[in-house]
Order: sequence, then C-alpha cells, then structure tokens
Amino acid sequence: MSKVSTYLYALISGVVLACLAQQFWSVETDQTDRVSDRLLSQNADRLQRLKSTKQNTSAALIAKPSLVKKEQLLDLLARGRIEAAEQMYRESWDKVSHDLSYSRAIAEQWVSVGHYDSALALLYDQRLFIPFGQEADLLQLIYEIVENIEGELAKKQQFHELVNVYRLLINLHAEHRPYYLRLTYWLIELGDFYSAEQSLAGAMNDLRYQEELDQLSALIELGSSHDEVMTIPLNKVGEHFVVPVTINNAYTLELMIDTGATMSVLKTSFVEENMADVFFNSKPLTMTTANGTIDGQQLTIESFALGQYELKEIVVGAVPLPEFKYDGLLGMNILNRFEFFIDQEQGLLILK
Repeated sequence: MSKVSTYLYALISGVVLACLAQQFWSVETDQTDRVSDRLLSQNADRLQRLKSTKQNTSAALIAKPSLVKKEQLLDLLARGRIEAAEQMYRESWDKVSHDLSYSRAIAEQWVSVGHYDSALALLYDQRLFIPFGQEADLLQLIYEIVENIEGELAKKQQFHELVNVYRLLINLHAEHRPYYLRLTYWLIELGDFYSAEQSLAGAMNDLRYQEELDQLSALIELGSSHDEVMTIPLNKVGEHFVVPVTINNAYTLELMIDTGATMSVLKTSFVEENMADVFFNSKPLTMTTANGTIDGQQLTIESFALGQYELKEIVVGAVPLPEFKYDGLLGMNILNRFEFFIDQEQGLLILK
C-alpha cells in the first residue's frame, strides 16, 4: 500500500472514530441529563423558577450593576407589596444574597400576613445562592423564623396548620432531624398517633436526640395503646347509623357514619347559620359522590367532640345537602384516629 493510501486510510479511520466517539458522548450526556431530570422532579417547579431567576439575573447585571436598593425594597414592604419586593430581591441574588437583612425583612413580612410557606420557600431558595461561608448564618435565620411561626400558631392552638408547616419544612430540608421531632409532637397534639409514629421514624437513628425520641415514643405509646374503651349509642336508619357529635362545645349534630367518605362533611346551611366566620379561611372543595361531583368549602373546626373524645383543629367539608335529613357525614378522617367497631346488634359505636 502506498504512503498516500496509508495516509488516506488513517484520515478516514480517524474521522469515523471521532464521529462514533461524538455519538457515544452524546448518548452518555443524554442519559446523564435524564437521570438529573428525574432527581429534580420532586421539586421541579421551585427549581425551575430558581433557574430562570439566575439566568435573568446574570443577563441583567451586565447592563445594571445593582438592581436592588434597600430603601426601595423597604418601601415596597411598607406598602404591602411583598411579592414585588421579593421579586426585586430574587433578581439580584447573585449580588446581594450575602446580605441577610433583605431576606429577613421579606420573610418577616410574609409571616406577619400568615403566608408561612412563602417565607420558608424564599429562605430555602436563597440557600442555593448564598456563599458557602454564610450558610450557617442563613440556617440560623431560618430556624429563628420557624420558631416564631411555631410560637404564633401554638398560641392560637392552630395545630393543623403547624403540622402543615413542618411537613413543608421536611420537604425543604429533609436532613434536619429536629423538624421530624416537632412534626411528631404536633401530630400527637392532634391525636394522630399513627402519623406521629411514622414521622418519628425520620429521626429514630439520630443519637443526638435520644432523649426527645424516648419522650415522644412514650407519648405515642400512651396515646395509641390505652385500654380505655368508649361506647357511643347509635341511631339505626335503614342500613345506616347516625351518631351525635358536638361542634365547638356549642352545637350538637347528628352525622351519618360513612366509612366510604374520606372526609367528614357538614351541611353548608348549618355552617352559614351558626358559625359563618369559619368561611374566612376556607378553601374550595370538590367531592365525588354516587350522584356525581359536588362543590363546597374545606373548613377547619376548632373543636369536634365524639363522645368523651374532643379533637382539635379538625378539617371538614361544608357542602349543600338540601335533601339530606341529617346534619352531615362522619367520615374516615375522624374514624381513622381510633380503633373503631360498629356493633350492629346493640347499635353501638365502640372506640378505643
């Protein structure tokens, strides 16, 4: 083979190998990207927003060295424009994320209006931008804000809201064990011992909190394994049973037991007539029934007594039931808090 042929052969082989290597690298890169996408999917919306913020910040900072001035931000907060102030701050994170006075002011303003999720999301998003050496200071600020939120909600006995806050915090900072301990404590306060036991498992192997673990375990065992049995007389109506309950220590209602209902519901007419103030913090609700879907509101009842058991901060639905004889339905979100049995022969609801 001539030298020219040899050179041509080597050249062609090199080109082919380069193409193959490029394709192989492209495939490997695509696979890596897909794995990364799956890992990010648990919090996709939040991280996508952060990505857009960072890209916009980098481009904007080229044209304008400083996008945020503290007096402008504080003026927006003073006028109640918290979202605008937060957006201004986020757009300059690459420049000012080290200055915690900005995030503190915004987070405290969110807390003051009851938007705890917005305050916590802001602070944990900032953790992705702050210089490594200041992460401890940011975490200290977060724990201070969390303590303030807990104190405010505990004072108002809003235990259900506290549970929601700590579930959000575990989603944002899963490796911080004290969040599991506090969630467990507030679940115990709600009487949800099954969920409390599951939450406690998140910190069970951390020896730093052994004393707290032992105390919470004892409370769960005491609450879930007591031998006290309570019986409540039932009124049988055809194939169904009706049980008396007391709402907010003031109103006695008759609810039909429905083990197929995930949420207990009250008649909208009763709620409107007797405790319309609970609608101020309600949320839209759509329920599926045997007759189709029905729209209503999701409410939090301060006190719900079933026999001698009084449950706090219970979520119920308020739906129109114009043709229904009774005041609502007793569903599994309440019955699941007990070991329960319906003695059909004696007409008794047995709770343990």
